[in-house]
Amino acid sequence: MRSLSQRGMSLDRYYAPKTNKRYERHMLRNMKQDENEPFNDFINRLREQANRCEFVDVNDATVDQIIEGCYSHDFRKKLLAEKKTFEEVLQLGKAMEDIQAQSKTYSNSKNVQLEPVQRLQPVIRSGLRCFKCNRVGHIARDKHVCPASGVKCHVCGEMDHFKVCCPRKRKRDENNCNQPLKKPEVPFKKGLYCVNAGDKSDTLMFELGGVEVQMLVDSGFPPNIVTQSTYDQLQRAGAKIINDRAAVAESKQYQGYGSSETILFSRAFETEIKIPGEEHGVWAYVLVSPSGQTNLLSKSTSFALGVLRIGYRVTQLKAVVVNSFSPFPKVPGVQLKIHIDTTIAPVCQPIRRLPIAMEAKVEQQIQELLVQEIIEKVEHPTGWVSSLVPVRKSNGKLRICVDLRAANKAVLTENYPMPNIEEALSSIHDAVMLSTIDLESAFYHLELDTESRDITTFVSRSGLYRFTRLVFGIKSAPELFSYYLYIF
Repeated sequence: MRSLSQRGMSLDRYYAPKTNKRYERHMLRNMKQDENEPFNDFINRLREQANRCEFVDVNDATVDQIIEGCYSHDFRKKLLAEKKTFEEVLQLGKAMEDIQAQSKTYSNSKNVQLEPVQRLQPVIRSGLRCFKCNRVGHIARDKHVCPASGVKCHVCGEMDHFKVCCPRKRKRDENNCNQPLKKPEVPFKKGLYCVNAGDKSDTLMFELGGVEVQMLVDSGFPPNIVTQSTYDQLQRAGAKIINDRAAVAESKQYQGYGSSETILFSRAFETEIKIPGEEHGVWAYVLVSPSGQTNLLSKSTSFALGVLRIGYRVTQLKAVVVNSFSPFPKVPGVQLKIHIDTTIAPVCQPIRRLPIAMEAKVEQQIQELLVQEIIEKVEHPTGWVSSLVPVRKSNGKLRICVDLRAANKAVLTENYPMPNIEEALSSIHDAVMLSTIDLESAFYHLELDTESRDITTFVSRSGLYRFTRLVFGIKSAPELFSYYLYIF
């Protein structure tokens, strides 16, 4: 006889609704952990659903769905990388959840969050007026456009607004509205206004609104100044300028150096001033002087562009730019000789066919090497001919290489002792300051003598060429380069 409880369980199973394990497994596979759902609640939901699926191993099926539906990517990576039991998965999930909560507490306690500085693009806002400079075309938040940014007010002495927009001035005007008006005294700004005789050796080229203009860096005068002829040139070239207007108030603010006469300006405008070749520049305030002879770049604009520095140790070494349209630099007075074993018979290798898509780029590289005087055309018969092997670099460009394995059998080694890392480290053990230099295409700086060039001959679709500089791949090249590097 069965007990009463056993009979009750049998009745529950009989009257319970029938489940479809295929559908229940489908519901299990669609279960995901919400962003703010605790890990234990997610596990309970999975276990409850997995029990309806009639799995042979419920724990193993639950672990599979934890990997599929957990919210944390780091937790998923750990489960995929390491084989763990169901209990170990539960412990690891709860531990990572606690660590995540603790790390958020640390991040919320920090008040200062540094963000990368990005150069702002100028935004022209038509119809809007700035309440800091009283000009149309931008708003006060556009500090990189507003000419009042960084300017000291003549009324209150505070920064970042003109006196016409000074709140203290407006309050004072409201208090004195019933009093008779007095003629205001305009303070002068004494600045250095440079006039030269036409020598442009100390001027630099800048772009004003997309038009190149020669300007003199003036560290003493506040505004940027262009001559009337330069302004006419900007107008003819269609330079991008905004707020072009008559300079009425500006003509009363500046005096020439050592003079009591004011400098008259005809026009005033804003434009972008940048260094040629740079993607972005700075928007600056520019005045037009009809009597000026030199375009002046102001102190603030010079600092913003990085062409003016004040302080100690600001001098930097100027890099030598090597382009594809000028001879590659070489060590003067040096011609290397490659010693060749004349008992070895010369080898003439056939041309290697290249993919059609690569042939044009290879010929372009050969023409660049010809212009740089690294290689030269061979116009006479030669016994040594090697195959050309172009190699694609990581940046997508091609490197011209030559298969010199056959030629190296006739090249004699120089037997010069090569430096090693142990000697280099031992020689600097007492050094206080260290410096490094990267010599681009180092072998090409050493020229080969005429007799040593034929063994470097290679063949391409356009003919035979040979190297005039020390070529990469010659067996004795590292020894020759180390020797001359040591004597220099």
